Amino acid sequence: MYGLEFILLLFCLFCKKNPEKRQILSFELMVRSKKRIFSYKTNKIWAENLQIVMQVGLTMAGCITFGLIAGFYLDKWIGTKGIFTVMFILYGIVGGFYVVYRQIMDIMEEGKSENSVNGID
Repeated sequence: MYGLEFILLLFCLFCKKNPEKRQILSFELMVRSKKRIFSYKTNKIWAENLQIVMQVGLTMAGCITFGLIAGFYLDKWIGTKGIFTVMFILYGIVGGFYVVYRQIMDIMEEGKSENSVNGID
């Protein structure tokens, strides 16, 4: 829906034949764009789950990228042809899985403690 409104806005901006219609359409689009797209109160569980998934993905990507960069520069400094890059990428993968595992365990423990406080076993 917002893609269509964007196309209409572009059409209105480049339309020179009818400036009154262009002004009305641009005002309509401006009023529509003030509506809330996402409400945290109604989508709280969905937003928290999305946060967890994004955190896990970025943690893995960060660990692997760090291993890649460290291995690349170590290979460049020592003069080897990729052995440290491969080793550090593998270390990044293993380290990333370990960090993700710890994060998931922390989240599960928080869920258990919240359930015990609420009286749910």
